[in-house]
Amino acid sequence: MDRLFNNNWFLKLISLVIATMLFLFVNMDDFGNRPGATPIMSTEQIQLDEAELDIYYDDEQYAIASIDDDIDVRVSGTQSALTLFQVTNFV
Repeated sequence: MDRLFNNNWFLKLISLVIATMLFLFVNMDDFGNRPGATPIMSTEQIQLDEAELDIYYDDEQYAIASIDDDIDVRVSGTQSALTLFQVTNFV
């Protein structure tokens, strides 16, 4: 067993298997209904209506003539990334 762990090719193979498993685990969004399916990088979108806009600028050099206080934002990405975005930032 010690000879096996000292072999570089065996460690590279095990590392590849673990990396593949981690990739599949992270990218699994909706596999409950499809047994044996491979991960699909689907892109979804959410719309944030009337998000507050904070403006930072040098008021000694510049002047803003007109600006809206609220903006509409569209965010796109995988379902897991959008869920993380909603939990940590806005909703």
